[in-house]
Amino acid sequence: MFPRFPEIPPNLHLLYTPNTDNAKCFQKAIRFFNADMAMASLQVNDSTVSPGGPAAFKVYGQMHRRIGSMLATSNATQYSCQQVYFCDPGAQDRHRISKKISSTTDREKEKDVCVFAALRIILTQDVSNIYLQSFLNINEYIEQK
Repeated sequence: MFPRFPEIPPNLHLLYTPNTDNAKCFQKAIRFFNADMAMASLQVNDSTVSPGGPAAFKVYGQMHRRIGSMLATSNATQYSCQQVYFCDPGAQDRHRISKKISSTTDREKEKDVCVFAALRIILTQDVSNIYLQSFLNINEYIEQK
């Protein structure tokens, strides 16, 4: 028997089920929101993989993990990968929507910010994700050095 899968957090359930502006925005661009909240990504330098990529591909040989600086420079306006997690919450949301090409109107951008804020709260408060919590504690460790 597998352990019981945890219940979906109520605030996340609201993004999947009701007919609100935030739910519609989330459901329309769920892949974008999922990818942008990720703490890791895979980069492939292979001419056989086209931009946008296939749904799956085989990896031959070894994979290597490469991680850049955890913290951006003090005057940075753009962040790479995990650096956005160490910004203040408002800056996180603004940075994340800046990468979405299809958000053209201020109203759409405002909806995107609301969805990112909701997802951030779900991950940091509602589900108490231990991996995210330990990741965020790295910032405290770095600041002590």
